[in-house]
Amino acid sequence: MVRFCHLKFDINYILLVLISSSNIISKQANVNKFILFLNIFTSSPASKAIAKIVFSKTFLIVGIGAFLGVITGRVQVPISILLPIYSTKFGAESMTYFVFAVMFFATFMGYMFSPLHPCLSVSVEYFNTDLKTFYSKALKPVIISLLVVAVISIIFIG
Repeated sequence: MVRFCHLKFDINYILLVLISSSNIISKQANVNKFILFLNIFTSSPASKAIAKIVFSKTFLIVGIGAFLGVITGRVQVPISILLPIYSTKFGAESMTYFVFAVMFFATFMGYMFSPLHPCLSVSVEYFNTDLKTFYSKALKPVIISLLVVAVISIIFIG
């Protein structure tokens, strides 16, 4: 159970919102797969090794989240990697909606800046531009957004 504003939410509900598909049965199947992955991860020696690494919540959810968004070009994959690491390191109880929102935003910023993002290559080709021009215009807003969310995370999450 996750506690947020004196309310308790089941982690399955958060996962159900995260994993989007075309129908309810598919969503539940995806949630079940993720929970299976989470249980395998937490019972493996990898979770204990990661738990020994010293890093802050902000570094994990903002820094590593944005990095994984850039290198994967997706949103669900980095979130699926970060959630088990976060719950192993800091406990599932500390995963609030606010923490998840910060994690999602940082991952999304990395995703939008990734050369692997499918829409980026299509948009660059459609508007007859190149990646260098795109990155020169997009770099400042992405860095500012990540800095703002990092400061918010440091203040409110720790």
